[in-house]
Amino acid sequence: MHIAYLSPFRQDLGASYSFDLKGYNFVLVRLIASGVSAIAFIGYSIYEALNGDPINTAIILLTGVLFILAILFGPFSLIERKEISALITGLITILSIFNAFMASDATDSDKIDQNIDLFQQALKVKYCPTDIQPNESERAKFHALKDILVKQCGLQNRQNINSLAVDAAKARYLDPISGLADNIHSEFIKDEPVTCLSIAMRMNEICSGKFQL
Repeated sequence: MHIAYLSPFRQDLGASYSFDLKGYNFVLVRLIASGVSAIAFIGYSIYEALNGDPINTAIILLTGVLFILAILFGPFSLIERKEISALITGLITILSIFNAFMASDATDSDKIDQNIDLFQQALKVKYCPTDIQPNESERAKFHALKDILVKQCGLQNRQNINSLAVDAAKARYLDPISGLADNIHSEFIKDEPVTCLSIAMRMNEICSGKFQL
């Protein structure tokens, strides 16, 4: 009778022990995930800081704080503590919008003037002389790029404004994690867009000195 009484008690102990072990493992996984995430966010923020982008550095660190809190306490816990998440998200949104304007060529007066100047230069350029570029195929490339340059430089400032509008909308409406993912994609994966300056630089490589850059 004594043994029969202890048997289910031991099973209860075993069940309790199993439950505690699962809980411990769950907490351990959260801590490890938080640590790895912290290293990743800090590493990326250091990279941006070294590139001279303090605003983006702050955005990354704040996003990291929000992400790690969600891992440690769960996203639903952050919803319940909406004051904390709303404060961090609000700061990220404000900084992201500000950064979109600061980083845009549409707000850079020097870039605006440069595009206008290159457009005017492109209208005056007729051909690349043989004494500068003796290769006929290269001169043909120069001539083909000339028409593209006129169109691109004529539209460049408007395109920059459109890009700014898109970036500002992303900063306003994307959640912090999606915004950070888009930023990483733009910085490391997305191809560099063709611009008025990039075409003019290519044409200057073909026919040296034709454009004042």
